Amino acid sequence: MSACALWEDKTPKKLHLWSDLYFSDDGSEDDPSDYDEEDIVSCYFCDEQYNKRNKFHHRDYDIENGVVKCTLPFMSDQCHAGEITILDRKECHLCKETRKAVELECGHTMCIRCYKELFYGYTDEERPIHITELYFNHRWFRSHYLQCSPLWSRNRDFWDEYDRYINRYMGEHNIRRIEDIDLELYITEVKNNKIDYRIWWLENSHYTNWEFKYIKGKQIILKVETDWEEWVKEKEKNISEEFICTQCSS
Repeated sequence: MSACALWEDKTPKKLHLWSDLYFSDDGSEDDPSDYDEEDIVSCYFCDEQYNKRNKFHHRDYDIENGVVKCTLPFMSDQCHAGEITILDRKECHLCKETRKAVELECGHTMCIRCYKELFYGYTDEERPIHITELYFNHRWFRSHYLQCSPLWSRNRDFWDEYDRYINRYMGEHNIRRIEDIDLELYITEVKNNKIDYRIWWLENSHYTNWEFKYIKGKQIILKVETDWEEWVKEKEKNISEEFICTQCSS
């Protein structure tokens, strides 16, 4: 049996979100969400996601009054939600709904949903999957596309030889990065022995399947990151540039 015959692309047709709610716990309910049941939490304001099992992520977010928020204001390109104080539920003067609130610089308040829409943007487009969710919540991704035996991952000679091979292939096809490889075409070329300089040990079915999964995984990661960046840009188009507190002006 050909090594390629063992390859099966098991990528799900849709990457489901861990939560389809754009406004996760905004305080409109009496009982806040139980974050102990989730492995991944999302900053209510900027939507950045964090893995609760990752000890390094614990320093990057906080849960105040039942609302998750980033705590990295020292980075210019990061969310400044760490500076926001989450108040108890009260009626919002803008939307007239009763939700948890945020105190403005002028001393007045508004609900956190209106605050999010005004200062962090909003969009009606479905929120795409986040890279954190891909890594930690999708078992199929870990099991099918990140399989790399400890021997391979620690063997510098293995990676050096593979890099020389794949870089030669990309150079001959005017491909800038692995993510841009036409995987179907590449599999066909491998199957039909069109690459005369292919490394001999890659013909082993174990290594062949690893390579196809590795390339597919790189492509998935790039797409997830690109989709997220485009979604954030679309959302931030609606950020209010000149907000005037209606309570101050009334």
